[in-house]
Amino acid sequence: MKNSVKIKCALSCLVAIFFVIVALGCSSQKEVFYNVSLSSVERPANPYEMYTGVHIVDLSSYNTNNYQDKFIDITWFYNRNSLDFKLYNKTDYPIKIDWNEVSYIDYDSLTKKIVHKDVNLVDMSKFMPCSMIPRKSYIEESIIPTNKIGFVPDYGWVNGEFLPSTFKENKEKIDEIASSFVGKHFMVLLPIYIEDVRNDYLFVFKITSYSIGSK
Repeated sequence: MKNSVKIKCALSCLVAIFFVIVALGCSSQKEVFYNVSLSSVERPANPYEMYTGVHIVDLSSYNTNNYQDKFIDITWFYNRNSLDFKLYNKTDYPIKIDWNEVSYIDYDSLTKKIVHKDVNLVDMSKFMPCSMIPRKSYIEESIIPTNKIGFVPDYGWVNGEFLPSTFKENKEKIDEIASSFVGKHFMVLLPIYIEDVRNDYLFVFKITSYSIGSK
């Protein structure tokens, strides 16, 4: 009887230790959440003629990810593995995005080709069809830089993090790494064809702050 009680106590202790180890393992992985907002938008001074100068819209004091003019209304959403947007065509005619001309410029000024959400990651080097946005309608899309895409054995093609976001280090080390990105900028060059004229929209984003949470 005493032996059975001892065995039950030992099993209970082992179970308790197991759950403590699991809990510690889960809690040891931290995730950084970055706050990103539009700093400025550059667009052609004359939307009906190329190479006529640049008009810069300063948004740094608005803490916003929305931009509007008489042609488009676009809202950006920063995610750990992609940069998403909703683009509304305000005009009375279709506008077009040629995805092969879209570029991502990271915080170190490295320019990379992108893929969007309708493209299989394995096809990242292939030609991408254009997207037409009919009058008074919108699309929802995602941008993934090709340098963030890689192949993981036994898993497949994956897109990595825009910024270092998953850590197992202590909080001091995470703060050191994450804080080094605050104040930096990255950009998206999004050419939009308006009445068959290419309008280069350059969206400049600023990393404003971060927070740390458990994953």
